[in-house]
Amino acid sequence: MATNVKSNKSYQGDVAALPSPQAPMPKLASLYLDFEKELYIALGRTTGYAIRSRRLADVVTFIRASETTRVNKSGLIEYLASGEAAIEYDPVTGECLGLRVAAGVTNLAANSENFSGTTWTKSGVSTTAAKTIAPDGNVSASPFNESTDSADTVHFMQENSTPAATVGSPVTFSIFAKANTASVIQLVAQGAVTTTQFANFDLVNGLRTRSSSGILQTSMRKYKNGWYRLSITITPAGTASPQFTLALVNDVTSAAALPAYTGSGKGVYIWGAQIENWDGATPYIPTSGATVTRPDEVCTVRTDLDFMAVDRGAIFAVYNMPASLQAISGVYNAGQAIVCLDNDSLAEYVSFLNRRISNSITNQNLAAAAKIVGSSEVTVEVKRLGQVRNGHQSFISSFINGDMRVFDGINKYSGAPLVSTQLNRLMVGRARTTPAAVSNAYLKRMVYYPVTLTDADMASQFNALS
Repeated sequence: MATNVKSNKSYQGDVAALPSPQAPMPKLASLYLDFEKELYIALGRTTGYAIRSRRLADVVTFIRASETTRVNKSGLIEYLASGEAAIEYDPVTGECLGLRVAAGVTNLAANSENFSGTTWTKSGVSTTAAKTIAPDGNVSASPFNESTDSADTVHFMQENSTPAATVGSPVTFSIFAKANTASVIQLVAQGAVTTTQFANFDLVNGLRTRSSSGILQTSMRKYKNGWYRLSITITPAGTASPQFTLALVNDVTSAAALPAYTGSGKGVYIWGAQIENWDGATPYIPTSGATVTRPDEVCTVRTDLDFMAVDRGAIFAVYNMPASLQAISGVYNAGQAIVCLDNDSLAEYVSFLNRRISNSITNQNLAAAAKIVGSSEVTVEVKRLGQVRNGHQSFISSFINGDMRVFDGINKYSGAPLVSTQLNRLMVGRARTTPAAVSNAYLKRMVYYPVTLTDADMASQFNALS
């Protein structure tokens, strides 16, 4: 006689098939930071206690001892209070780029919006304050118009308060500009260089149309309502002031530096000038009669959350590069750190950063670096992940003493560094190295695992999280 076994309960489902209670954080992970969707999860390794929050401060400590600016969801430049983290958005598409951790710099242009101030010297041009809507939504942008002439003349405005440069230490000049009755503007460095350096920008077609050979880099980032942020970076050959200059060129896209022509009154709109001792343009710092410094931004995961292993782990990160590249020269920054695990009192770390290989924009790539006291740093170079303007990049890495592997979605790179057994801190967007390797990039999402991962696990996690 057959026996039929029947349940006396209704089917409850397969518990093993249920997602982790901390989903979408992977089951092996103990930290999940999603800056795009504003979801932050930390799981205590020994206590089992979990924090799941929409509030960044519940998981992360963010420090900046001043106000700053960011691009908000509406695409406008917004002013943030001291200590408020900057979650950046694309100014045109509105896409969330991620958490920005910016380097501390000074805007040396004492009048960033008042072009009638004494720090600007004009010849053949005029400006009028507050005549149109600026990139921050306020009516504070100025027309920059050529004079109406009877003979050829040069039409320019020069910032005259910038202090002397340091030989070999890059300086960047940036400004917001918008086409009006003219469409081409020229950014120029007349001082601290052996020959005048310049770049021409077409504000209608969104193109840099000519650049002199001594420019380290240029950038042109599009904003709402026809605005662009333009920049040039020079490497000074002398100690004079760079004498950064704006010029109109009669809409000739191929114009040489500071051309003379007979003006008819055409012009563009300008706003938000910035001069900084840095490799590229960093977030805008408004000034009004004096220079202003934005201190370093420091972002660390709370050390009391008990999420870290002291001697091993794995990291996944997806991030966006800035429109103006950083850490090109190696003068100010040891690299652009995406994330760093270290000891808060010892020079021991595992760091993931875009690092300069030589003084070349194209010769940079992501490096996984590890160091312990008494030994030299050992790196694993991820050659496919180089600095690319506005680039969207991601990687996953597993590390323990003698075994570090990095997977970029296509290739695996490996090395055998000595890894600290005293890791107790995770820093986002900077490293403990001196200088601090502040990224100026945008971290979109990061996952930390307190365990090592196999190659198969790394590929699986990368594909699921990317």
